[in-house]
Amino acid sequence: MKSRRDSLKAITCIIGASALIPNRLLAHEEIITKPAAGDHATPAIKKLMQQTIGNLEAAEVTIVTVNYPPGGSSSPHRHSGPVFGYILEGAVISQLKGTPEKTYTKGEMFYEPAGAVHLVSRNASDSKPASLLAFLVAKQGAPVKLPAEEEK
Repeated sequence: MKSRRDSLKAITCIIGASALIPNRLLAHEEIITKPAAGDHATPAIKKLMQQTIGNLEAAEVTIVTVNYPPGGSSSPHRHSGPVFGYILEGAVISQLKGTPEKTYTKGEMFYEPAGAVHLVSRNASDSKPASLLAFLVAKQGAPVKLPAEEEK
């Protein structure tokens, strides 16, 4: 029962953190609640992202910040579970195996499926820092980051 309770806590953390993300992330935002005119107590809620991630039983969420110095990068890697990333500052160039490079800027969000090889993850600037917030979902006790060459 404890693992189910922990999974629910992790989901609650993701939902709570999503309230901090600006409303411009999805092309097709869905308004969940809209306060009446003059209502300053009821929050406006918009769905920013919805992604199926499979069975959450015995899963845990790790939330990290990744701070790239100017010109900084990560070596190729993969994650044992799905990843949701949100750019806090600057711009980050990312590429998953089999996809083209893409630049994400402040306020944008990305998703990586479990086990996807992250070939490129680097600061787009040689003069300014960049940072992102990552929500990593994985089976309890599993490493969240692995070298790209290791088998799943």
